[in-house]
Amino acid sequence: MFETNEDGMHSVESVAKLIGITDRRIRQLSKDEAVPKVVRGKIHLVQTVQAYCNYLRNLGGTKNADYHEERARLTKLKADAVESDNRARDEGWLSVDAVESLMVENNTAIRTRLLGVPGKWAASSPDATVDAVGDLDNLIREALGDAASTKPPKDLISRLTTR
Repeated sequence: MFETNEDGMHSVESVAKLIGITDRRIRQLSKDEAVPKVVRGKIHLVQTVQAYCNYLRNLGGTKNADYHEERARLTKLKADAVESDNRARDEGWLSVDAVESLMVENNTAIRTRLLGVPGKWAASSPDATVDAVGDLDNLIREALGDAASTKPPKDLISRLTTR
């Protein structure tokens, strides 16, 4: 399958077929010095395969990174996250989801109580007219709508997350 000469050189076409790329691509990689130089249509097989593997590894963004280094990095990141969560819990911090849930629950209770005010006022005040009760209900709904559509300050998150 491989045409070889006495110095371990193989045809560019054979090496390209073995690696699964075109001979033109091997010549381009050789020109870019990613693999050994092509000499009269021949290239060293072992050095080329090793150089091509290194080239592909380096495309991923980490030079000479191996499985164990990446695994150690991931393990450290997970341990740091657990440590951060434990510290936050020990210091009495609440998660964003917990705070959001409490806020929704609290705001729903406030809304329900406020929307009940016109009915309670109508039941307890003999002077309350239907129009007055309706006006009060509209005012409360308008105020609740304004409160719901008010956007928090842009720096609220940074103010909450910094000490």
